[in-house]
Amino acid sequence: MKKNLVILLPAVFMLFFTACDKANYTLYGQIADHSLDGSYLQIKKYRLRPQESIYIDSVKVENGQFLFGGSTDAPYLMVIANAKGFWGRFVAEPGKIRIAFDPAKDYLRATVSGTRINNDYQKLIIEPSNGYWTVMGPLYEKRKEGLKAGTWTSDDETALDNACPKDNWSETQKKRKDFIDKYIQNADVVQEQLFLFLTNEIDWKRHSRDKEAILGLDDDNKYEYADDNARWLSKLSKTYRKQMDNAVEEYVEMMAEIRERIKNKKLTPPKIKEILPESVQEGQPFTDFSGTTADGKPFSLKRAVAEHKLVMLDFWASWCLPCLKMMPEVAALHEKYKDKGLLVVGISSDRTEEPWREAMEKFKMVWPQVRSAEKDRAGEIYGIRNIPYTILIDRNGTIAARNLRGEELEAKIAEILE
Repeated sequence: MKKNLVILLPAVFMLFFTACDKANYTLYGQIADHSLDGSYLQIKKYRLRPQESIYIDSVKVENGQFLFGGSTDAPYLMVIANAKGFWGRFVAEPGKIRIAFDPAKDYLRATVSGTRINNDYQKLIIEPSNGYWTVMGPLYEKRKEGLKAGTWTSDDETALDNACPKDNWSETQKKRKDFIDKYIQNADVVQEQLFLFLTNEIDWKRHSRDKEAILGLDDDNKYEYADDNARWLSKLSKTYRKQMDNAVEEYVEMMAEIRERIKNKKLTPPKIKEILPESVQEGQPFTDFSGTTADGKPFSLKRAVAEHKLVMLDFWASWCLPCLKMMPEVAALHEKYKDKGLLVVGISSDRTEEPWREAMEKFKMVWPQVRSAEKDRAGEIYGIRNIPYTILIDRNGTIAARNLRGEELEAKIAEILE
């Protein structure tokens, strides 16, 4: 048996806790049920690459509890997990640390307390995360089952999106930033949160409305750090800076590879049944709407269809990163086919005018732009549940295609305009 392994018996727990002063830290674990009794939890030093995590020891769970004593030269983020993927985090630092798990709710992080950094980790990292997952965890489980059974619909997806606590994301980012600011001098403690902060823009969470750019990606999938993040990284040692650079770059490459595999049909995203009113499905006559363009001119879809061979409605928003990523493609289609009869009409769901206009200027959107927040709400008329989203309406006023992108979108445009 390893020398650091201690099997806890309830009657002697307090005796052990007071007798181990010579250890730099003691970790008392509480399990919400007895499902892990008799199993071992591994304790490792956290690394950005999971395969590089450093194994320290293991501890056996008895009667829903475990106790571990260890030492560390400096505070360090630790991982505690079992073979089934059950996991938690704590910071190894001098003192008495408590950690609690609930295996029945494995989408929630373990809670920690007892020492200065662990109390901050609980308040600034775990609690915001658990606030989100308490609401969304059961719903994601339901989504997983629905996708597997083929019963998950676009209405279900919309309901899931609406259930998401919208303010939680920006609050989580703010508190994560506070934690990094406070402990940036100790890279062993903040490495995970710094990595998550730097990569969150790449993740493109649909519920994120955080306009602050964390990373800027160029066409070559390279990245550069924003000023605030560069300030953090400048405080890391050269070794840690290189590790962080490499980890983020690997993440960017991994996401690019996943997108490429989806594009090449080698990886199929989960299929969601799109539920649409019959009146706006492909093959049906278009439904008119009107509004005012960004330059103050009246807009009517009926007039646009009458005057052009093909109208492409492009539903987007300034806060939607995938939409903005798609804008160069939209601009290229506008430039290539405008003289052949294509009219691109941007329909933004922005609720405020300033970010809408800033995005139009930044991405040089010279085609007509209408905000769906104005009367008739084009997005609701056409059953738009997510963005980016495109609709093609041909010269006969028929909805020719919905929700095409990339090569499929251009091929359909070329086919109609021939």
